[in-house]
Amino acid sequence: MFVRKKTTKSGTTKHYLVESRREGGKVRQKVLAYLGEHPTAEARLAWLDEEVERLCRDGLRWAAEPDTDDLKTRLRYSLNGPPHHVRQMLDFLDREIRWHMAEAARLREIICSAQ
Repeated sequence: MFVRKKTTKSGTTKHYLVESRREGGKVRQKVLAYLGEHPTAEARLAWLDEEVERLCRDGLRWAAEPDTDDLKTRLRYSLNGPPHHVRQMLDFLDREIRWHMAEAARLREIICSAQ
């Protein structure tokens, strides 16, 4: 297993975790994971963990009741729950958190199987 480094036309560098194996007398390479701008799988994993934490903090901030003394706003929030745009943002954050956690779990599995 090795990290393949590719530079795009725009000059950004992307990294891929690649596995080489021999099949039918020929060498075949398979991309196991996209690492993005992170040069190692461990760096990508640390970034994914940080992203999950950040998204959770954002979700808590969006889910909090409005910080206002306006009784009408507080009553509307308590009766109807959060407004539609807040529910949409929470759904989006939930999907992002689940994706990042699944990606981190998959990358951990690849790293463990390689050792």
